[in-house]
Amino acid sequence: MINITVVMMRLLPTGVLLASAAISFGAPVQQTTNPASGETRVAARTQRGDGFLLHVGQEVHLKFARDINPKKVDEGDPVEFVLEENLMVDDVVVAKAGSRAYGEVIGAKRSGMMGKGGELSIRIDYLMASGNKVRLRATSEAKEDTKSTDIIKRNKSIEQGESIVVYVAEEIRLPPTETN
Repeated sequence: MINITVVMMRLLPTGVLLASAAISFGAPVQQTTNPASGETRVAARTQRGDGFLLHVGQEVHLKFARDINPKKVDEGDPVEFVLEENLMVDDVVVAKAGSRAYGEVIGAKRSGMMGKGGELSIRIDYLMASGNKVRLRATSEAKEDTKSTDIIKRNKSIEQGESIVVYVAEEIRLPPTETN
């Protein structure tokens, strides 16, 4: 799609009409009006020909795909998550709810004596979206110790369907899903 916006028109002394224009390629600029206030908002999409930009730090809502018990898992076991809600850039779905995300158990301490609880450490790795790996992290901001930003720690078992919020670790451009 090509959008042409006339910026300025001027009549030259020779009788020639001169128009300068701005030309853009890709998705149009989106304009919305709030009916209550009459305020008009123009939002330029973060799209180029190679997709919509998913920003570092954007929240991603996941849930555990199965129960995880520190007594029954070992270091190195895979962990699977499910995307709880559509992942959006502007108003465009770039990953559908139900998409899979993956991680790994990096520590599982069994419960100790006298009621001492176990500990479970899980590294969150990535979400699969339109055939692309979207790197994720457990904290909203990167820290110097990058190992700790990818770890989810729990002092108890995790039940299937338990929700967590993780964050995009690297900017990536994703195409819209087929439903857009």
